[in-house]
Amino acid sequence: MPSILRKLFRQSKKNKVGKEQKYKGSVALTYLEKRAHKPDWHQECLYLASLMKLLPDGLRVLDVPFGTGRFLPFYLLKSWDVTGADISEDMLSVAREYNPPNLVSYKDCLSDVVSLPFAKAEFDLVISFRFLGYILTTEKAVEAVRKLSSLTRKHAIFGVQHLREGVPMGPKDKMGHRMYWKDVEALLLECGFSIVKKEEASSSEETCNTLVLLEKRS
Repeated sequence: MPSILRKLFRQSKKNKVGKEQKYKGSVALTYLEKRAHKPDWHQECLYLASLMKLLPDGLRVLDVPFGTGRFLPFYLLKSWDVTGADISEDMLSVAREYNPPNLVSYKDCLSDVVSLPFAKAEFDLVISFRFLGYILTTEKAVEAVRKLSSLTRKHAIFGVQHLREGVPMGPKDKMGHRMYWKDVEALLLECGFSIVKKEEASSSEETCNTLVLLEKRS
């Protein structure tokens, strides 16, 4: 086991992982292992690759949350200049072990999504998976989409979990992934995006995971 991963594992033994530490310690260490075998994980990769074919090589790209850098092999095929941002230093450390910067060319950044230290329109493309609808409250998601919209000059690819039409939302439900597609679409339009293409990557009785390729409106 690489040294940084051993360190994370020892830390996780000492500290109980709470909400504020959700992607630290053993959670970061085992994040990829626990998900890589699941069908929806592979479906996301396939659909992302399909959407990427519609975009040119050589783009400057921001991936947030970057996590373990799962999409780096896809980005390299397009010769994209990639910056990966994540709120968890442990996740970024695991990404460095899986994708050593001296072998895989990318930059990383430790930051919350709404505090990303980049200029407006600094990137050609912003990519965000397992974030909007998975982690964020609706209020935070609106703030995040506005921020991401300001950072991209041209395109975005989002993976968004949302509620199926006709599924009721209970008064005590958390708002994280309880938006209907029409609400998601309205938010994207409000933030200056037009939908180029969308794909339903996976679904359950109540929710859908939809991938969308977006273009900034002039």
